[in-house]
Amino acid sequence: MNWTNISNISSILTIFGFIITLATLIFLFYQCKILKSSLRTQSFQNLFSNMISIDMFFANNPNIKLFAYEEKDLPEDTKSPEYVQAMSACELLLDHFEEVFGCRNIMSKEMWSGWSSYIKEIYSCSSVLRHHIELNRGKYQKNFLELLDK
Repeated sequence: MNWTNISNISSILTIFGFIITLATLIFLFYQCKILKSSLRTQSFQNLFSNMISIDMFFANNPNIKLFAYEEKDLPEDTKSPEYVQAMSACELLLDHFEEVFGCRNIMSKEMWSGWSSYIKEIYSCSSVLRHHIELNRGKYQKNFLELLDK
């Protein structure tokens, strides 16, 4: 065997290795694209599943819904069951809204526009949600609070 044949074989193996590497990179890119789509779908399913659970909670507790979605005033007694339930429901709803806010970058502009309008409308209509934020401002992201304050 002479050096020319070894050089040709080495060149062929180098080209073959390059092609395999390129194919692997294309495959990995495709897999990442599929994974991103899957994670996005799971995130949306989680958001809507949580919203349905919250809707079910309020359907089963219509007296508490009035605090979160309307201008019903809180009882003055902060230890009353109604006060505690209303504040817990507000925390549940605001935590969900903050989760939605965290997913805004994976939403289409139209979807985020709908969610942000909904969040701001509910927040502006509920003195109890605003009261909960006043008491717990440090527990929420600064950017989320800025959305609420607009």
